[in-house]
Amino acid sequence: MTDMKSAVAAARLIMEQGEGIGGEIYTHEHELSHNYRFEQLCFGKYYQAGDTPGHPTGPEVKVDWDAVYPIKKNARISDYPDPSELRTAAVAFNKQYSVFLGLLTRAFDGEPQLLMEAVPLMFKIRNKMTQLMHNPIPGMDGLNAAPTFEVPGVSAGGGTMIERFLAFSAESTAFTEFELRGTGQAEAYLAAVEGVIGGDLLGELLDAYERVPRGSKDKRISGLRREIFGDEKLGPIARNIIKLWYIGVWYELPHAWTEAFGAIEKNVMFMVSASAYTEGLLWVAIGANPPGAKGPGYGSWVGPPQIEKV
Repeated sequence: MTDMKSAVAAARLIMEQGEGIGGEIYTHEHELSHNYRFEQLCFGKYYQAGDTPGHPTGPEVKVDWDAVYPIKKNARISDYPDPSELRTAAVAFNKQYSVFLGLLTRAFDGEPQLLMEAVPLMFKIRNKMTQLMHNPIPGMDGLNAAPTFEVPGVSAGGGTMIERFLAFSAESTAFTEFELRGTGQAEAYLAAVEGVIGGDLLGELLDAYERVPRGSKDKRISGLRREIFGDEKLGPIARNIIKLWYIGVWYELPHAWTEAFGAIEKNVMFMVSASAYTEGLLWVAIGANPPGAKGPGYGSWVGPPQIEKV
């Protein structure tokens, strides 16, 4: 959508496909709107040309209602025993749903490239939903489980902590969120940072990041330098997160930082894991394999180093 005309056209398309528009049950492409497709199941008859809403006159629709899963209406996580595989599955669905909503929100808020990342999540959500609906709820005779759509861990910044952490990390490392997730280290790095500095301090950093105005590239860089990387408290933490992504190591915050803001018991240098070393962004950035972890490939040392001309 680029102007009022295209926005109105898009809204009209959504209305036509969803519930029809202007009393019509068919779209301009002569397809039955989604709402009336479902109504056919309730009425037991197909709609056909000339029909009006609520009065299908076509052939019979045969539905085996005994084969339908009797899911619980308005299910909540608290409806499922704790601990249980059912509750674990419901929580996993909600987390996936939250990630999906977060990507959609950001895609329509200035990052359209994220829309394509959201598309395959629809199928993952469907699969997790199906898993839930196949299972009866213990203690509720005749009722099966259902997704609860309770979005977990949403912060004032408008996303889950992992989403906010990835957004900051992507812009700070110059790698995309897709590439960062591809390392398989996102959750481990978030846990490592929270384990050292705590959720409140990390939240303070991410809040500051989200307050930096968007605009031209130069203005954005200037804002990040001023509000975060030039800040006495947040700057060292932000730089540590970048180093964490590049080499898998958390470096001890400088002495000046602990003198100013207090010592932290877990603020010591450590490597998050063996896989963090091999998945470091450093190796991708320099076009090399991590020494001692991946073979460089036969004949890789025959040619001279590739030096990029600037």
